[in-house]
Amino acid sequence: MPKPWVSRKLRLGQAASRCTVTSCAPCEVIGRLKEISTENLLLIKQFAPKTATADTIQAYIDHVAILGFKPDMVLVDYLGEMKARTGIPKHEALEELSSNLKALAVANNVVLVSAIQINRDGKKAANLGGKIDDSNLADSYGQVRPLDGFWTLSKSDDERLAHLARLGVSKSRSGEVGGTFWLENSRLLFTEIDKNAYFAKAQSANQDRQKSDEDKIGEYFNKRMAGK
Repeated sequence: MPKPWVSRKLRLGQAASRCTVTSCAPCEVIGRLKEISTENLLLIKQFAPKTATADTIQAYIDHVAILGFKPDMVLVDYLGEMKARTGIPKHEALEELSSNLKALAVANNVVLVSAIQINRDGKKAANLGGKIDDSNLADSYGQVRPLDGFWTLSKSDDERLAHLARLGVSKSRSGEVGGTFWLENSRLLFTEIDKNAYFAKAQSANQDRQKSDEDKIGEYFNKRMAGK
Protein backbone atom coordinates (compact mmCIF):
# COMPACT_ATOMS: atom_id res chain seq x y z
CA MET A 1 0.00 0.00 0.00
CA PRO A 2 1.39 3.43 -0.88
CA LYS A 3 2.30 5.32 2.27
CA PRO A 4 0.25 8.51 2.69
CA TRP A 5 1.54 11.73 4.15
CA VAL A 6 0.58 10.59 7.62
CA SER A 7 3.30 7.91 7.52
CA ARG A 8 5.89 10.65 7.47
CA LYS A 9 6.69 13.00 10.31
CA LEU A 10 4.06 15.68 10.47
CA ARG A 11 4.09 18.69 12.71
CA LEU A 12 1.40 21.28 12.13
CA GLY A 13 2.74 24.80 12.07
CA GLN A 14 6.41 23.74 11.80
CA ALA A 15 7.91 26.55 9.76
CA ALA A 16 10.38 29.36 9.80
CA SER A 17 7.52 31.84 9.80
CA ARG A 18 4.42 31.22 11.89
CA CYS A 19 1.19 33.07 12.36
CA THR A 20 -1.96 32.19 14.24
CA VAL A 21 -4.98 34.38 13.58
CA THR A 22 -8.21 33.68 15.45
CA SER A 23 -11.35 35.73 14.98
CA CYS A 24 -9.41 38.83 13.92
CA ALA A 25 -11.00 41.85 12.34
CA PRO A 26 -10.31 42.11 8.58
CA CYS A 27 -7.91 45.01 9.04
CA GLU A 28 -5.81 43.01 11.52
CA VAL A 29 -5.64 40.04 9.15
CA ILE A 30 -4.60 42.28 6.26
CA GLY A 31 -1.89 43.93 8.32
CA ARG A 32 -0.38 40.72 9.60
CA LEU A 33 -0.48 38.81 6.30
CA LYS A 34 1.28 41.64 4.50
CA GLU A 35 4.07 41.70 7.07
CA ILE A 36 5.05 38.00 6.91
CA SER A 37 5.79 35.29 4.43
CA THR A 38 2.82 33.03 3.69
CA GLU A 39 5.08 30.04 3.06
CA ASN A 40 4.47 27.23 5.60
CA LEU A 41 1.79 29.32 7.25
CA LEU A 42 -0.81 27.88 9.60
CA LEU A 43 -3.79 30.21 9.70
CA ILE A 44 -6.54 29.49 12.24
CA LYS A 45 -10.03 30.92 11.90
CA GLN A 46 -12.66 30.36 14.58
CA PHE A 47 -16.39 30.41 13.86
CA ALA A 48 -19.13 30.30 16.47
CA PRO A 49 -20.61 26.80 16.91
CA LYS A 50 -23.33 25.82 14.42
CA THR A 51 -22.80 28.92 12.26
CA ALA A 52 -20.24 27.88 9.64
CA THR A 53 -21.22 26.33 6.32
CA ALA A 54 -19.14 25.39 3.28
CA ASP A 55 -20.07 28.80 1.83
CA THR A 56 -18.81 30.53 4.99
CA ILE A 57 -15.47 28.75 4.73
CA GLN A 58 -15.26 29.49 1.01
CA ALA A 59 -15.84 33.18 1.68
CA TYR A 60 -12.95 33.20 4.17
CA ILE A 61 -10.66 31.37 1.71
CA ASP A 62 -11.54 33.96 -0.94
CA HIS A 63 -10.83 36.75 1.54
CA VAL A 64 -7.33 35.60 2.48
CA ALA A 65 -6.58 34.77 -1.18
CA ILE A 66 -6.91 38.48 -1.95
CA LEU A 67 -4.18 39.05 0.63
CA GLY A 68 -1.86 36.58 -1.06
CA PHE A 69 -2.49 33.45 1.01
CA LYS A 70 -3.74 30.28 -0.70
CA PRO A 71 -3.95 27.17 1.53
CA ASP A 72 -3.04 23.72 0.24
CA MET A 73 -4.81 22.00 3.15
CA VAL A 74 -7.97 22.90 5.08
CA LEU A 75 -8.77 21.31 8.46
CA VAL A 76 -12.37 21.58 9.65
CA ASP A 77 -12.88 20.90 13.36
CA TYR A 78 -15.35 19.46 12.99
CA LEU A 79 -18.23 18.37 10.73
CA GLY A 80 -20.69 18.00 13.63
CA GLU A 81 -20.17 21.62 14.71
CA MET A 82 -21.10 23.05 11.32
CA LYS A 83 -24.49 24.53 10.51
CA ALA A 84 -26.70 21.86 8.94
CA ARG A 85 -29.74 22.54 6.80
CA THR A 86 -33.01 22.31 8.74
CA GLY A 87 -36.28 20.80 7.58
CA ILE A 88 -34.73 17.52 6.41
CA PRO A 89 -33.70 14.37 8.35
CA LYS A 90 -30.45 14.71 10.27
CA HIS A 91 -28.65 11.98 8.31
CA GLU A 92 -29.48 13.75 5.05
CA ALA A 93 -28.28 17.08 6.45
CA LEU A 94 -24.95 15.57 7.55
CA GLU A 95 -24.41 13.89 4.19
CA GLU A 96 -25.14 17.20 2.50
CA LEU A 97 -22.56 18.96 4.69
CA SER A 98 -19.98 16.33 3.78
CA SER A 99 -20.76 16.69 0.07
CA ASN A 100 -20.50 20.47 0.28
CA LEU A 101 -17.07 20.25 1.93
CA LYS A 102 -15.88 17.87 -0.77
CA ALA A 103 -17.09 20.30 -3.42
CA LEU A 104 -15.17 23.08 -1.66
CA ALA A 105 -12.00 20.96 -1.67
CA VAL A 106 -12.33 20.19 -5.38
CA ALA A 107 -13.07 23.80 -6.31
CA ASN A 108 -10.01 25.08 -4.43
CA ASN A 109 -7.71 22.14 -5.24
CA VAL A 110 -6.95 21.53 -1.56
CA VAL A 111 -6.82 18.54 0.76
CA LEU A 112 -9.69 18.90 3.22
CA VAL A 113 -9.69 16.92 6.47
CA SER A 114 -12.40 16.84 9.11
CA ALA A 115 -13.33 14.66 12.07
CA ILE A 116 -16.39 12.57 12.87
CA GLN A 117 -17.33 11.35 16.34
CA ILE A 118 -17.75 7.65 17.08
CA ASN A 119 -20.43 5.93 19.16
CA ARG A 120 -20.06 3.97 22.40
CA ASP A 121 -19.38 0.70 20.60
CA GLY A 122 -16.53 2.38 18.77
CA LYS A 123 -15.03 3.65 22.02
CA LYS A 124 -15.23 0.16 23.52
CA ALA A 125 -13.57 -1.35 20.46
CA ALA A 126 -10.76 1.21 20.61
CA ASN A 127 -10.17 0.60 24.32
CA LEU A 128 -9.96 -3.14 23.71
CA GLY A 129 -7.44 -2.71 20.92
CA GLY A 130 -9.96 -3.38 18.16
CA LYS A 131 -10.62 -1.54 14.92
CA ILE A 132 -13.09 1.26 14.32
CA ASP A 133 -14.99 1.42 11.05
CA ASP A 134 -17.93 3.29 9.53
CA SER A 135 -20.38 1.19 11.57
CA ASN A 136 -19.11 2.97 14.69
CA LEU A 137 -20.11 6.50 13.66
CA ALA A 138 -22.08 8.47 16.21
CA ASP A 139 -24.57 9.78 13.67
CA SER A 140 -25.02 8.76 10.05
CA TYR A 141 -23.04 6.62 7.64
CA GLY A 142 -24.09 9.15 5.02
CA GLN A 143 -21.29 11.42 6.25
CA VAL A 144 -18.77 8.96 4.81
CA ARG A 145 -20.45 8.28 1.47
CA PRO A 146 -19.12 11.39 -0.38
CA LEU A 147 -15.58 11.05 1.00
CA ASP A 148 -12.52 9.96 -0.98
CA GLY A 149 -10.95 8.56 2.17
CA PHE A 150 -12.00 7.59 5.68
CA TRP A 151 -9.33 6.93 8.30
CA THR A 152 -9.76 5.95 11.93
CA LEU A 153 -7.40 6.82 14.77
CA SER A 154 -7.58 4.42 17.73
CA LYS A 155 -5.92 4.18 21.13
CA SER A 156 -6.37 1.70 23.96
CA ASP A 157 -5.49 2.67 27.54
CA ASP A 158 -2.07 1.02 27.24
CA GLU A 159 -1.43 2.68 23.90
CA ARG A 160 -2.35 6.05 25.35
CA LEU A 161 0.19 5.58 28.15
CA ALA A 162 2.85 4.58 25.63
CA HIS A 163 2.01 7.49 23.29
CA LEU A 164 0.97 5.10 20.53
CA ALA A 165 -1.90 5.13 18.05
CA ARG A 166 -3.29 2.99 15.22
CA LEU A 167 -4.37 4.55 11.95
CA GLY A 168 -6.82 2.33 10.07
CA VAL A 169 -7.79 2.80 6.41
CA SER A 170 -11.55 2.14 6.21
CA LYS A 171 -12.16 3.76 2.82
CA SER A 172 -9.93 4.84 -0.03
CA ARG A 173 -10.93 5.60 -3.58
CA SER A 174 -7.35 5.38 -4.83
CA GLY A 175 -5.78 2.67 -2.69
CA GLU A 176 -6.22 -0.47 -0.65
CA VAL A 177 -8.62 -0.69 2.29
CA GLY A 178 -8.12 -2.41 5.62
CA GLY A 179 -4.49 -1.59 6.26
CA THR A 180 -3.12 -0.32 9.57
CA PHE A 181 -0.34 2.17 10.23
CA TRP A 182 1.43 1.85 13.58
CA LEU A 183 2.17 5.30 14.95
CA GLU A 184 4.10 6.86 17.81
CA ASN A 185 2.94 10.31 18.75
CA SER A 186 4.05 13.26 20.80
CA ARG A 187 1.53 16.09 20.80
CA LEU A 188 0.95 16.84 17.09
CA LEU A 189 3.91 14.80 15.85
CA PHE A 190 3.00 11.36 14.43
CA THR A 191 5.70 8.99 13.23
CA GLU A 192 5.18 5.57 11.67
CA ILE A 193 7.19 2.88 13.47
CA ASP A 194 7.83 -0.83 12.96
CA LYS A 195 4.97 -3.12 14.04
CA ASN A 196 7.23 -5.15 16.35
CA ALA A 197 8.53 -2.00 18.03
CA TYR A 198 4.95 -0.83 18.40
CA PHE A 199 3.82 -3.94 20.28
CA ALA A 200 6.98 -3.94 22.42
CA LYS A 201 6.21 -0.40 23.57
CA ALA A 202 2.54 -1.28 24.20
CA GLN A 203 3.50 -4.37 26.23
CA SER A 204 5.96 -2.35 28.28
CA ALA A 205 3.24 0.22 29.04
CA ASN A 206 0.89 -2.58 30.07
CA GLN A 207 3.48 -4.00 32.47
CA ASP A 208 4.15 -0.56 33.94
CA ARG A 209 0.42 -0.02 34.47
CA GLN A 210 0.01 -3.40 36.18
CA LYS A 211 2.98 -2.69 38.44
CA SER A 212 1.53 0.72 39.29
CA ASP A 213 -1.82 -0.89 40.16
CA GLU A 214 -0.07 -3.48 42.36
CA ASP A 215 1.90 -0.74 44.11
CA LYS A 216 -1.31 1.18 44.80
CA ILE A 217 -3.00 -1.93 46.24
CA GLY A 218 0.04 -2.67 48.38
CA GLU A 219 0.16 0.91 49.62
CA TYR A 220 -3.56 0.76 50.48
CA PHE A 221 -3.19 -2.41 52.57
CA ASN A 222 -0.06 -1.11 54.29
CA LYS A 223 -2.01 1.97 55.39
CA ARG A 224 -4.87 -0.22 56.60
CA MET A 225 -2.49 -2.39 58.61
CA ALA A 226 -0.69 0.63 60.05
CA GLY A 227 -4.02 2.04 61.19
CA LYS A 228 -4.84 -1.02 63.31
